[in-house]
Amino acid sequence: AIVVIDGPNSRWNVTDDQLLVGGQGDGELHIRNGAYHHSDQVFIGQGQQGPTGIVAVHGAGSTWDISQTFHLVNGQVTLAEGGTLRLAADRGGLIGERGTLTLDDGRLIGGQFGPRLDNEGTITGDGEIEPVVENRHVGIVRVGPEQHLVLGGLVNQASVEVDRGEL
Repeated sequence: AIVVIDGPNSRWNVTDDQLLVGGQGDGELHIRNGAYHHSDQVFIGQGQQGPTGIVAVHGAGSTWDISQTFHLVNGQVTLAEGGTLRLAADRGGLIGERGTLTLDDGRLIGGQFGPRLDNEGTITGDGEIEPVVENRHVGIVRVGPEQHLVLGGLVNQASVEVDRGEL
C-alpha cells in the first residue's frame, strides 16, 4: 500500500496505536510539500526477510513527529529538501541491520529529552542529525563526495566512511 500526505494543510495523526509501514506486505508513506504526520509508535519493515517499508519526508515544512517508538527494521527513510523527522521520545530510535536512513538536505531532530539514535544499519547523506548516534557492531555512517553530515554526537563501535565529504 502507498499513503501520500501532500500539501501544507494536510495532516494525519496516528495516536494510541502503532504505524506499521511494510507490515503484511511492502508499504510506502510519503509526507511532502509541507504536510504533517504524527505517530506514537512506528515500525518500518518486518524482520530480516519480511516485507520492506519506505518513508520519504520531502520538502520544506514537511514534518514527521514520532512521540514514542521509532524502529526502522527493514527498509528506508529519506529526509530530503528540508524534510524533518522529529523524535520526541526519550527512548530515541533504532535503525536495524536492514535499515537505511538517507539525508538529502534533511534533518532528524530530538525532543526535549534529547534521544539517542542507535544504528545497526546505514546512515548516509547530507544533512543534520541532532541526537547522538550510537553506531553499533555492524552500523555504517557514510558521507559521500561533497556531502556534509552534522551529528549531535557519535559513539562509534563500527564503521565511519568519509569519501571527499565532511562529517
